[in-house]
Amino acid sequence: MVFKSVVVIALMVPALAVSYYFAILLPAHNRAVLDFEKQKYADQQANEQLMIFKAEREDKVRKGKLDVCLAKADTDYLDSIRRNGTLSKKGGYDLDMAVANGIQRRKDSDIVECHRQFGK
Repeated sequence: MVFKSVVVIALMVPALAVSYYFAILLPAHNRAVLDFEKQKYADQQANEQLMIFKAEREDKVRKGKLDVCLAKADTDYLDSIRRNGTLSKKGGYDLDMAVANGIQRRKDSDIVECHRQFGK
C-alpha cells in the first residue's frame, strides 16, 4: 500500500507540473507575446501616421514658401515696369523693348529660381 502511494505521488508530481505549465504558464506567456506584438504594431502605426503628418506639414510649408517667392517675383516685375516705364494714356506703361525684355528675363529667372528652391 505504501508502495502504491509512493508511485501515485511520484506520478502525480510531474503530471501536476506539466498541467500547471500548459494550463497557466504557457497561456500567460502567449498573452504577453501577443500584447507585445499588438503594442509594437500600434507603435508602428502611430509612427507611420506621424511621418505622414510631418510630410504633409513640410509640403504645405514648402508650397507656402513657393507662393510667397512667386508673388515676390511678380511684385518685383511690376515694380521694375513702374520704375523703368512711363505712364501711358491708356493706363499702362511704355517701355523700351530692350528694357522690357530684360525685366521679363529677370522675372523668368526669378520664377525658375523659386521652383528650384521650393519646388519638388
